[in-house]
Amino acid sequence: MNIKIIFLFVGCVILIGIVLTILLLNNNPPKSPNIDKCLTALTNADVNSDNLLNMDEYVTFINSMLSTKFDNYSSLPLKLRSIFIFLSCLRNDEDCGTA
Repeated sequence: MNIKIIFLFVGCVILIGIVLTILLLNNNPPKSPNIDKCLTALTNADVNSDNLLNMDEYVTFINSMLSTKFDNYSSLPLKLRSIFIFLSCLRNDEDCGTA
């Protein structure tokens, strides 16, 4: 099971949009969105440069974005694993949702 990097990039943009919206609604000045950090994390996580992230590469990406140290895919919180499965299903993989 793999997910295309473009889906994660879109996810980064959506996440940044949600954060900015919440900040604006709470009358807090928005911080500058960090698309560069997202792109760098995606590029660095794609070890084999196939423009897909497998489960191990996804963990690397999550660790970079959240400054955490998850050991492997199964150690990710359910929400993060669910996002991976959802995004991988957008590719119409035969093994979608089976991992």
